[in-house]
Amino acid sequence: MPLMGNPSLARVLYGPSMTFANLAATAPSSAVSSLQATEVVNMTQVVKQQKADQFALDNEIRYIVLLGFAGILGACMILSQPRFLARVYASMPHRERNQAVGGGDLRDGWLLRRKGRPHPGSVKSSRWTISKTDNEGSGPLVDSHTRSQQLQPPPHLNLALSFLPFSSALLVSPFAKLPRIARSYMTLTQLLLILSFVALLAFTLIYKSDLSPSTRTKGSGQNFQRAGSVATALIPLTIALGVRGNVIGLCVGEGYERLKIFHKVIGRLLFVAVIVHVVGFYVKNGVTLLGLQQFIVWGYISFIGILVMVVTSLPVIRNVYYGVFRVCHFVGMIAVLLGLAFHRDECIPYSVAGVCIYTVSIFCSLSKTRLATATIEALPEASTTVVTIPSLRSGWRAGQHVRLRVPAFGLPHGLESHPFAIASSPNGEGMVLMCKKAGDWTDRLFRHASGSSFQSDERRRKITVILEGPYGGLGNTLIPSFSSVLLVAGGSGITSALGHAHDLITRAPTALMATLIDLVNDAKDWELTCNSRRGTGQGFGQDATALRVHIYVTRCPISSPITLLAPASPFDDDRNTGIQHKGLSESGQSLESLVNSEERLECEKDRNRWRSSILPSTTVPSSLICEPSTGAVPTLSGISVYPLRPNFSSILSNTVHETILRHIKKATRPSGICVTACGPHEMVQGVRDAVRLFDSSKKWEVGGIELEEERFGW
Repeated sequence: MPLMGNPSLARVLYGPSMTFANLAATAPSSAVSSLQATEVVNMTQVVKQQKADQFALDNEIRYIVLLGFAGILGACMILSQPRFLARVYASMPHRERNQAVGGGDLRDGWLLRRKGRPHPGSVKSSRWTISKTDNEGSGPLVDSHTRSQQLQPPPHLNLALSFLPFSSALLVSPFAKLPRIARSYMTLTQLLLILSFVALLAFTLIYKSDLSPSTRTKGSGQNFQRAGSVATALIPLTIALGVRGNVIGLCVGEGYERLKIFHKVIGRLLFVAVIVHVVGFYVKNGVTLLGLQQFIVWGYISFIGILVMVVTSLPVIRNVYYGVFRVCHFVGMIAVLLGLAFHRDECIPYSVAGVCIYTVSIFCSLSKTRLATATIEALPEASTTVVTIPSLRSGWRAGQHVRLRVPAFGLPHGLESHPFAIASSPNGEGMVLMCKKAGDWTDRLFRHASGSSFQSDERRRKITVILEGPYGGLGNTLIPSFSSVLLVAGGSGITSALGHAHDLITRAPTALMATLIDLVNDAKDWELTCNSRRGTGQGFGQDATALRVHIYVTRCPISSPITLLAPASPFDDDRNTGIQHKGLSESGQSLESLVNSEERLECEKDRNRWRSSILPSTTVPSSLICEPSTGAVPTLSGISVYPLRPNFSSILSNTVHETILRHIKKATRPSGICVTACGPHEMVQGVRDAVRLFDSSKKWEVGGIELEEERFGW
């Protein structure tokens, strides 16, 4: 029994007839009131303190969101840092000539320049000489400046994730086979990053958040402000991932177009957090539109801005009314940032951060903008407009794109900017863009250039264009560091592949191996080279660069003949399969012009010498020398046309096989194969599946297979 309820104790203290109940009844009323008032004051202070603690925790949640995002970004930077260091190393000047490394191009890819600069070690002179030594009567045919200017290839580093035993599974697209409305081609790597961030947001929404109904005796409950705090922290992140002047992309070495998937996902998470915030406010305070306080009105303005951006970003609306989507995005962003700043004082820093990020992006775009005179030329057969800008010669990397504006179109079309991949290599004769008719704007450009003809230079039209870029590209992936490159393109994606191919051919004399490489300037020089080699009895360089073009006409019936290329010879035209090949002789002429001639026989001998110098010696088993399917020796350079769909797995297998053959001859280890895919979603997905399902042992043997992809649309 409690002490104060003991009746014997009351009798001892106050007499035999007194109890605690009688004492309480005879106590003054003022004393009881003071006790109750003290209890009310104490409860008020407790409720007030609980509200202050909850408010402080909600504010700290914003910092937790930002710190968690910074942690994920830091992990991605650590994984991509080695390749950035390799690019820096390849771009640094080296004092010792035999240790000179090229292919870094750290200065390129930022701003377009009007003056081109040759690649370090490139050959400008077309004068060929035969070098001689004291021990040999004759040496290889080289340019007088080539030997002293050759460069080592940039260092090759495999991706850190490629060493994981399940690295191939990271290329899986879990949502690729869903219905179109819910389809997504994100990889498992991207999905894991997104799930990590979603888990972070779930933790911040749940941690010490009281969702129970609020009462008069507690200061917490129905905590709708927590969702608002999370949404506030996501606003600058969403803007940073969506702008072209992308600081986050700069940190991880990726273009803004490859971060669009994260921009969309975080934008939708932001919308979900805002919905939870608004619904929680209605549940706690009821639905009313009369007598609203000013900060609530600004909150509604911000909510309407987010709602407009989300609705117009749906694929059904965005793909059909892209102009409306862009206008609504800009207006909605202004409404969100302005309403957020006046909604709560704690939101002002995040609103200012969003404005600063967007302003910096605008200044970056302005610094990348160039006004130039271009020559436009319509190609009716290909429904393509070729735009040539001779004044812009350098400043980009292969695979990058620019955004094109044509003021001659007037308003509003003259203000529209459209992305086009650069189809020419830097440090050449100028920038070349190929714009295929695929919409109203490109159709207008084609009709504007329709007065010109590709057969007459006098009829080409000159117009003033505004170029913004360069953007995108392969980031810190150094293509010259790979042993082989497989370029896959579909439709207008051929422009990106042409840029890579042109750049690799330009670098061939300088950025491959340290041994002698033959440089072909034109057909006449190549013919002189072949004649000189016939006289000396020499073979061809072991590191000659082979360029093979395979054209697959997917919409051509198998019964229809292909007249794109004339048959190389009666033996090269496979009339049963419809496959045509066009080989080039070492004199630069097509083989059909050399049939039944002595020069044809001599050229075939030279081709055999070249092939024998590249392929392994006869001591290697023939099963490793010949193609496993046909038993034929791999061809070097040429063009093939096929009236069927490409089998990417077979193409990749042949590339891996030939790469291994070349390195068996040199007794070196291959440095991997880079596969690039640019085109429609289905084609890129087919290439991804071919890389993912390829034999892991062959991948390891060839030094790894890396996929770089670019898709049309979002």
